[in-house]
Amino acid sequence: MLKLQTASVRRVRLVRPESGAIISEIFFLGIVFIWGVTYVVSKNALQEIGPLAYNSLRMALGFVILAGLAGANWRKVDRTYLLPTAVTGLTLFLAYSLQALGQQTTTATKAAFLASTSL
Repeated sequence: MLKLQTASVRRVRLVRPESGAIISEIFFLGIVFIWGVTYVVSKNALQEIGPLAYNSLRMALGFVILAGLAGANWRKVDRTYLLPTAVTGLTLFLAYSLQALGQQTTTATKAAFLASTSL
């Protein structure tokens, strides 16, 4: 004979999140927004300049921002990391250039979808 088991019902108490959790969620939403807008901005920029010029500007801007954040700490970097970092940077530059080249022939929505499948 089968017996039905009943679970006791517990009251759910809403817990107020810590302020740090709210701030991190706001930053996360900001990052997601920027990631999504990037494809629309890229599509518009690629109508004005070529993919190599676009990615050169993009990488140069990223370098300037990271160099500014690093400040004087860049001198403390171990020199053995320079070659692997340069190879990685060149590989990413070529990958982003190919993505920009492909983005010229499709919509921003399709480009974002295809890029998200490779993450």
